[in-house]
Amino acid sequence: MTEQENAELIALLYPIATRFRGAMEHLKLHWEQIEDADDCPPMIGVFGTIQYFPWSCCDKTTLLLARHLHERGFTDVRSVYGDLATGEFGSHEWIEVGPILVDITADQFKNALPRPASIIATTDRSFHDRYNVQGELRYSTGWAAWKWSADSIAAAEWLYAKVKRLVEDE
Repeated sequence: MTEQENAELIALLYPIATRFRGAMEHLKLHWEQIEDADDCPPMIGVFGTIQYFPWSCCDKTTLLLARHLHERGFTDVRSVYGDLATGEFGSHEWIEVGPILVDITADQFKNALPRPASIIATTDRSFHDRYNVQGELRYSTGWAAWKWSADSIAAAEWLYAKVKRLVEDE
């Protein structure tokens, strides 16, 4: 892609990522009510780290954001995950849409220098290059790539419906 095409793609992705992060922050603030809802699926605990957003929930957030971007018409949506290249304990997961990195949980790493922004949509890999990529999952056929149980998928669907409503209401 040309630099101009990248800039246009970033201009599309950044506001979507911003709204999605706002929805995740809302879920964080209301997690107890979410878990107590009458229609809450039994496997919602799989997503329990969202109550600490953005800390320790990059995997779940990425899963939900991948779905959202795919529904918005982005076809090359990949969830990328890696371990720290230094060999220290630590991992991270983010989205890539073509050459653009989209990350709404990088700011959980308060000790990283330079400190990452809360919303990233860029071609600059400087923060993400600290991770050795271990794999990626493409969101093109639904949750199948994640190889979860039927109950976990039901919880993902239920939670995604809540996130989607929040994003659409903003």
